[in-house]
Amino acid sequence: MWKWGAAAVAAVVGLWSGLAILFGPLAGPLEVLWFLGLLAAHGLWFALRRMTSKETG
Repeated sequence: MWKWGAAAVAAVVGLWSGLAILFGPLAGPLEVLWFLGLLAAHGLWFALRRMTSKETG
């Protein structure tokens, strides 16, 4: 299940990055959304890392 979530976050971040590159300077809010997506991806990664370390340890 977590693999689907990680793939969805990566797809959304990739989409926003592509749109920011496409629209260039006109994409002010896209940069903020890209940054928030990046933070969400890191948060998910930390949560999954903590969860898997508890399961294996």
